[in-house]
Amino acid sequence: GYFISGKFDVNRRIEPYTALIVAFTELSDNISHNIHALFRLKLDIQNAVGAQGKVLTDVIPSLQRIVNDKGDAIDVSSLETGNRFNYVLRNFVRAICRPCHPVVLFLDDIQWADQASLEVIRTLLMDKENSSLLIIGSYRSDEVDADHPVATMLDSVQNEKVEITKINVGNLSVDAVNYMISDLLCESIDVVDSLAKTVHHKTHGNVFYVIQFLMALQDEGLLSYNLLFLKWEWDLDRIKEKVATKNVVDLLLSKMKTLPHQVREAMKLVACLGSFFELSMLKIIMSS
Repeated sequence: GYFISGKFDVNRRIEPYTALIVAFTELSDNISHNIHALFRLKLDIQNAVGAQGKVLTDVIPSLQRIVNDKGDAIDVSSLETGNRFNYVLRNFVRAICRPCHPVVLFLDDIQWADQASLEVIRTLLMDKENSSLLIIGSYRSDEVDADHPVATMLDSVQNEKVEITKINVGNLSVDAVNYMISDLLCESIDVVDSLAKTVHHKTHGNVFYVIQFLMALQDEGLLSYNLLFLKWEWDLDRIKEKVATKNVVDLLLSKMKTLPHQVREAMKLVACLGSFFELSMLKIIMSS
């Protein structure tokens, strides 16, 4: 199967399909780098897309590696072309998805998705002929009210009797942190119990904060792997004494201040490029 993902960016909301382009570029990479998969799927894709491959490749150029895009250029900004793109993409996804190799599409921060992307998501969700596609969308509930485009899209899908599972993700419980650290350190939950309680107390169970806090402990030598005994060890007393930042943002800022000046300058430029960027683009900017 295939797991592909994309993330919408609050600073790129006027650009259509940004997260979908990233996700399907990843899919194209996975397929084109696997000769057997490419051979198996190329005919199915051709039959599904037909002579309309350029509708896809004009928006997602990387699909040229697996889609025949012979044809005239199309203006994807018009409503008619948008509907056509949704139709062809739906057929393309059908050709890829099979019970033996399903596709999981994860889209992060869909509260910042453009309307065109939401229409694509709606089209894929409404496709009752494709039972081998799972779409996972995450959004910040405090930014999505009943009138938000995401809520409107989901309501329209549910009105067509399409099953949608909603999961409210909050902070982790002490037990959940215990199981998480137990799994990470390959130790029993009893062994890591005191460590887990301390980490939970300092992070309040914020899963991202938990991960970053554990990484900070390792950086500071308070959590380390003993190569002689082949096990993780930690200094619980010093961890308890460690002053935790108010939130994960402050923790990340404190870590960033320890980076070399040139790295910090590069990160400032990267922040302007969005969630995804080509390394070659950063090299060009840095050289200028």
